Amino acid sequence: MKNERLPILDIARIGPPDGKGYVTDEFWVADLQYDLCRYFERPVRLGGCAVGLCLSGSCVLSLNLKTYEINSGDMFFITPGIIVHIVSWSDDFAVRMIGFTSEFIRDLHQAVNPLYPYIVQHAKLTLDAPDRENIGSLVSLLWEKAMRRDHFYNVEIVKNLLKILFYEVSVLYWRRYPQEEHPRTRHEEIFKRLMRLILHHYKEQRTVAFYARTLCLTPKYLSAVVKEVSNRTVTEWINETVILDAKTQLKSSQMTIQEVANYLNFPNPSFFGRFFKKHTGMTPKVYRQSELGF
Repeated sequence: MKNERLPILDIARIGPPDGKGYVTDEFWVADLQYDLCRYFERPVRLGGCAVGLCLSGSCVLSLNLKTYEINSGDMFFITPGIIVHIVSWSDDFAVRMIGFTSEFIRDLHQAVNPLYPYIVQHAKLTLDAPDRENIGSLVSLLWEKAMRRDHFYNVEIVKNLLKILFYEVSVLYWRRYPQEEHPRTRHEEIFKRLMRLILHHYKEQRTVAFYARTLCLTPKYLSAVVKEVSNRTVTEWINETVILDAKTQLKSSQMTIQEVANYLNFPNPSFFGRFFKKHTGMTPKVYRQSELGF
């Protein structure tokens, strides 16, 4: 299967299979019997956003090749374009899930912006018993309202409940990571827009100047904002995204190294190999062999 690449899994396709819990094609809440694992047994890119609350059992969740052990009482957050893979799970693993598109929450930016930098850095959040009860009640209420298909204001009600959930979770993150200075809202929005642009253009565009120009900013200002919000540089985010995709293709696809280099728009396999070794300490061939156990 040459040229097999990671599929993009649209958020609407992984909603409740019985059709219940949908408010629109852009938002759903799954009931307690939701089988998350069958959608992510192999790595895929998620074309949308998701929030999960583990109710029982455990799983090993890989997000952009970073592994998290998810246990009962843990929340996790998946942002658009993230590579998702559930590596393993217990027989009693159960999760309450919310899925939605970026467009669905476009007008909720006041609640999303404070949360976004946290979930980029810390995709997993462990809740204590009172917070788990509070968040669990909110998520259950979202599911209950999502089931009322005949309510004229159902979309508006769900969006406001989602806004409350975002605010509640933001406070939990702020308490958990108080040393992380809370960025200003405009800077958060710039960072979020940059990350979206990188996910769309990293195969072709890898200069700070391109992203600054697209955002109508100077490279110096963009670099300062990104450093403030994420404590990393724009170039580091670009390179990490390229390396992440390269690692995933080497590990999970059957493309040759030359095909991976072409797929990522490197001028030749040698240039790709030097880039990959600079950022990982090993050649693409050695990385593939180490991951596949050769």
